[in-house]
Amino acid sequence: MDKINHNLERSIVIVGAGAAGLLLKSLLNKYYPNFKIYILERKNIDKKNLSSFFLKNPKYLHPNVFSNFFKILLKKYLFETYLDIYKLNFFNSFFFNTKKLSRIDFFKKLIFSDNDKNIEIISKINEIELINNNNLIKEVIFKKNEKTRKIRCDFMFDCSGTNNFFYNKNKKNNNILKINKSKNKILITFHLKFFNKDDEKKIIKIINNEDVTLNYPFHDLTIMKNNEFYTFTFVSKLENLDKLKAKTELKNFLKDIQINDFVINKSLKWIHKNNVFYDLKDHSYIKNLIPVGDSLLLVDPSNGMGLTTILLKTIYITRKIKNFDIKNYFNFSNELFLLLSDQKLGFSKKKGFLRNFLSSKKNFIPFYNKLRSVIVNYKDRKFFKKILKKI
Repeated sequence: MDKINHNLERSIVIVGAGAAGLLLKSLLNKYYPNFKIYILERKNIDKKNLSSFFLKNPKYLHPNVFSNFFKILLKKYLFETYLDIYKLNFFNSFFFNTKKLSRIDFFKKLIFSDNDKNIEIISKINEIELINNNNLIKEVIFKKNEKTRKIRCDFMFDCSGTNNFFYNKNKKNNNILKINKSKNKILITFHLKFFNKDDEKKIIKIINNEDVTLNYPFHDLTIMKNNEFYTFTFVSKLENLDKLKAKTELKNFLKDIQINDFVINKSLKWIHKNNVFYDLKDHSYIKNLIPVGDSLLLVDPSNGMGLTTILLKTIYITRKIKNFDIKNYFNFSNELFLLLSDQKLGFSKKKGFLRNFLSSKKNFIPFYNKLRSVIVNYKDRKFFKKILKKI
């Protein structure tokens, strides 16, 4: 997908200005600059106060877990965007493939990264109606400020998340096949700020200025440095942890390293009971209503795999859109879903010994971060090998 196609013209409607919608918008705009792209969003998007939009979506408040593989894909397919988001130039992009950004910082830059007249983001939408004919969505009608507007549609991409247009329309026609893979996982994140510089230095020493995952018998604890605060995220099986227990564990952890002067500014709980995939009985029912992101499948959000699967799907769509086949897209997504659902959730003290030892010594290992990235990237490419062959 190296060539930019200036000849192909399409009218694209994207519902939802979340991660899936924004990544898809940027990819389609780069490789098909003549596409007219409309993003319809229920919440208000104010250019002068973008933070308010992202703060109202809890998913953007979770820790900044962008997997190494996500960054590889972003760098390959959206290179200019990658440089801009991470404030890199062409030269240093070869040496710095990681920089700490919160999700809000990342997507604030992505939402208006394409200064193109062919992209229109319309927020505060009241109602959306889909007009279909001959198994295709022909028009999208929506209301804003009591005014009705109609858009001709070649493709409608549903990036609205769960309980979406794609699901509801197919559910009414008994055309949904729901596949569940039990996970029963809980993620609890605390945003902390330290008032004492000596206390902060203790945390910096533990995480070596970046992040670290500490392993315990019944949970993992990941500590990350953000721009102005630190996140402490507990990951466990659902039956082993709740918010009160996690808060107690956190206070005990800080007490053990003699840290007392801090404030918890925010806490977030994310229960992930099942990996879910929505397949169709008849893929030809509506051929151009395409679900992306959580509208199609839900996977374990830890380790950045949620965002990584979204990026993989948006790359697939962009590469195949000239001759898009919805059944092939669902087969691709199902294979990705099954690959990630086979991963097991387990905790033990033993598994973390070598990782914790290396993390504590990484300041003394030359080019540790670069070497770690090379190893992780090799493992990711191997893990996604079959998937990558299909995009």
